[in-house]
Amino acid sequence: MNKLTCPSCGSHKVEDRRSFVAPRKTADRDKPPEEQAAYVAAGFPGVGAKTLDIIRGETDSLYEFIHKAANFTNAISLTEKKQQKIAEVLLANWRKKVE
Repeated sequence: MNKLTCPSCGSHKVEDRRSFVAPRKTADRDKPPEEQAAYVAAGFPGVGAKTLDIIRGETDSLYEFIHKAANFTNAISLTEKKQQKIAEVLLANWRKKVE
């Protein structure tokens, strides 16, 4: 298989295989925990500023949001499609074989 190099970040991927998307900027360590938690929640697909406001208005913590989303609890006023996408991310098997 051929290896390709990303022109912007220099990472390698094997042709015909999916690779991880380049990570976004990390949360600022100097921010308070509630802002760091909001940053994490905003990283889910379909979660922009408006959706984040809904989530923060209906849950008390990132943990509560993740728990409800992973268990398909309809306690959060999100569309079924958004809930499904978030749950897919939360429940995706991301284990890598350690060599």
